[in-house]
Amino acid sequence: MSSGHGRIDALNFEGEKFKQVLRLDSGKNVRDRCRWMRALGALRMSDPDLYQEYMAFPEDLPDLRTKRVPENTRPAGAVNCYFVLRERGELPAAY
Repeated sequence: MSSGHGRIDALNFEGEKFKQVLRLDSGKNVRDRCRWMRALGALRMSDPDLYQEYMAFPEDLPDLRTKRVPENTRPAGAVNCYFVLRERGELPAAY
């Protein structure tokens, strides 16, 4: 989850490990993320339609129910993937 100024707040031990391995809070990543957050905030105010276009889910979401992964530890999650949420009319317009 993102906190203010482009930094990442891990919600648990696994998230903290993930953050460290991927260097999500490196100086460059934080600067880039902060720049994108500011740009999207300005776009939301100046051109809401274009902002919506940037923040919308892609049209070609994968149907995870059809994917076969050798070591999926949570196969039940596929029944609530974004593709399925869109089918059920429960997917929000934007992230």
